Amino acid sequence: MKPEGHLDAKLIVSLALLATAWASAGLAPARDTVEGALHPVDFARDYVAAHMRVHEGRGVAPVGEAGNDYAATIGAPRVVLLGGPYFIHPPPALLVILPLVPLGFGGAAIAWLVLSLLALGVLAFFLVETAGLDERRPALRVALLALVLLVWPPVLHNLSKGQWSLLLAALIAAGVRALLHGRPRTAGIFLGLAASIKVTPILLLCYLALRHRRAALAMVATLATAGCLSIAANGWEPWRAWFADAPRDVAAWQTWMANTVSLGGALGRLFAGGPFALALVPAPGVARALTVALSIALVAAASFVTLRAPPTPQIERNLLASWLSLVVVLNPLAWTHTAAIALLPLALLAWASAATIPTAALIVLTIPRETLAALAGPTPVRPLPGLVLSLHAAAVLVLFVFGLSVSAAGSKGRPGL
Repeated sequence: MKPEGHLDAKLIVSLALLATAWASAGLAPARDTVEGALHPVDFARDYVAAHMRVHEGRGVAPVGEAGNDYAATIGAPRVVLLGGPYFIHPPPALLVILPLVPLGFGGAAIAWLVLSLLALGVLAFFLVETAGLDERRPALRVALLALVLLVWPPVLHNLSKGQWSLLLAALIAAGVRALLHGRPRTAGIFLGLAASIKVTPILLLCYLALRHRRAALAMVATLATAGCLSIAANGWEPWRAWFADAPRDVAAWQTWMANTVSLGGALGRLFAGGPFALALVPAPGVARALTVALSIALVAAASFVTLRAPPTPQIERNLLASWLSLVVVLNPLAWTHTAAIALLPLALLAWASAATIPTAALIVLTIPRETLAALAGPTPVRPLPGLVLSLHAAAVLVLFVFGLSVSAAGSKGRPGL
């Protein structure tokens, strides 16, 4: 057993590093949130598409700058497109925004902010419970953690842009909690809802198919229901447009400085290049091929360990942590706010190796995107300095490898890394 003083020193050093990482960008993240939370530019895309559906009867989202022109007529901010599509989310996501249209853009933005803050509370509850911190005064611990997370840079990024990551993290957390508490059908429903509004949570279906068949069936049923509701509300055209537009959106934005949690973003900066990055070798095809190959390799590794691991509660937590890490890092456009989802594997792995590796990952994820951009240098970033922008992705990949390591080691009855 390590001396108590050693543990205190380790805690002090960890807190100091967290504070340093958080403060490295000054007040810029908070200032952006104050300025953007009530006029969120990313939320504008969703609202404009929903408004057009309600008032114009068009099932398909606006195309290109037509969306910005329409936004100007209803009080929504314009967004930068760089030749990419205007509406970029899966068609079922529009069903979430439609009820907010009667509020006007300002009212809808406030409602979205409130919903995001409620999702943050759900996320804080899951983190406290999962990390084993709720034995005494759980409500107080949840409230305190929610307040701390409220000023965490990825959360501030989510709130400033009106993004979906907090809602997505809350849905996934609810699904994981249901699964850990022996409610597979409920778990499948929550995870299916998450995968209906964003793509990469569909990876969890692989894990469920290998370990929890009833949850997998419930997830498939939820996905099918969401798809049918979307088609009933808006027809087939939004689906055709989304499949056609998604590659253009990735090509336009994969090298943007905020794409810090994506494996594809790192490879895109190295081999695709574009307006924001100078490639080592300008070969977009190589970037795509490497991204696909590495993604398949990571999913295959996770599947192999998942198939061989015994069904013990701790191993289930470790495996879930690895699969949740893939949900984040295999998103081709994983903006900094997506790191909010990485809090889930952090909590699931908080017990392991005295939490050294999860704590180190948390410190890296706390570094604001503004700090990473400053370290990477002027845009377009040069190849090697540009790798700094992918430090968040590296931290999540470490969580993935660590989760698989302790799962495989647990299967053999020995400690992990």
